[in-house]
Amino acid sequence: GFTMFHGHGSLVRMAAWRATSGFPEVVAEDLAFSTRMREYGYYSVFEDQVCCGEGFPLDYRRFYRRQLKYVKGTAEHARLFLLPFLRSRRVSWIEKADRVLATAVMMSPIGLVLFLGALFVLDPAVRVEFASNPATSGFSALALISPILPLGLHRWRTPRAFAWHAVTAVAVSISMIVPSAFAASYGLCCRVQSFPVTGERKPVRVPGREFRTLTLAVAFAFAAVVLARTGLIGSVPVCVGMVFGCLVRVIGWESRLARTLATVPALIISGALLTMLIWATFGAGVLAQAPMFVAR
Repeated sequence: GFTMFHGHGSLVRMAAWRATSGFPEVVAEDLAFSTRMREYGYYSVFEDQVCCGEGFPLDYRRFYRRQLKYVKGTAEHARLFLLPFLRSRRVSWIEKADRVLATAVMMSPIGLVLFLGALFVLDPAVRVEFASNPATSGFSALALISPILPLGLHRWRTPRAFAWHAVTAVAVSISMIVPSAFAASYGLCCRVQSFPVTGERKPVRVPGREFRTLTLAVAFAFAAVVLARTGLIGSVPVCVGMVFGCLVRVIGWESRLARTLATVPALIISGALLTMLIWATFGAGVLAQAPMFVAR
């Protein structure tokens, strides 16, 4: 597939640097530099004998800003650099497919938010019929937990730690869906982009930010109640995850309220998956008995 230069822990040939004019002035400058190098015929390779360290966000607020930077940078790269990369004859088709798939994954929150919005404006009868199908809830649940499925490959030997890690990872992943959709749309449509810094030691206080964040949490809590009453149970975890994300940014991860709320999306998704499993088992039994009824 496509080997990306991640902006650190690497050596770059001066010939490649001069040929590509260095880093472009964009949010994801390392990604843009990587695709441009391949267009000029240069390759990137991993050296297994070299180990480099990397820091991680210290709290949810920093993680939130870093994730939005990734999404916005990928969207800006898709707008400015992806088409020349796909047209280049020096790039193999597997590298192009790898880059397109990675971009589509980062842009997927836009499609999910549009899909949920379309469900909300449908005719009530159609919406209830669609939402009441257990397969709909089951596949929606699988889509929401898909980002944490690789976690099971590494933590399956410690079930208790894996369960809590999975629960919190689901909540964090879901809380980023709506902000990522807006960040991706902004990166695709707007020429002027910002580069948020995620490593500052002291968070910058913006007047009125906490009030706006709490107001947004109340709005999504109200939306969760409305969606539950209208039968769109599959959309409730997204709203609850947004409430969780807003509260964590204000009151912190150590709050008991935030930790309790983090379990709600996973519980709803587990219920949807269990419902789909029961429905699939029951439906298979009915289909297996159908020829007997016909024969009689």
